Amino acid sequence: MKKTITPAEFRAFRESLGLNIQQMAERYGYAHKSKISNFETGCLPVPARLASEIRKDMLLIRIDNMLSEMMDTKGPITKAMLQSLIDDIRAVTGGAD
Repeated sequence: MKKTITPAEFRAFRESLGLNIQQMAERYGYAHKSKISNFETGCLPVPARLASEIRKDMLLIRIDNMLSEMMDTKGPITKAMLQSLIDDIRAVTGGAD
């Protein structure tokens, strides 16, 4: 399992949530937005703990989006859709095959 995320991944995640830098800092318990700016520019590496939290949040968003899509289309749930979700869960949680 990948332990960290790149500055670009970090910024893309923040932007996908529609958060500004200050809001991102507050969401993840940082007192100063400068830390978030430093993670995004690569001046500081994203701490493993924060990367783990973000990966879990990304997974929850993916699960929510996939379930919403399934409900909207009212189509069958395919094996490929479930396998993709299972693979994502395993990647984030470190689960075995």
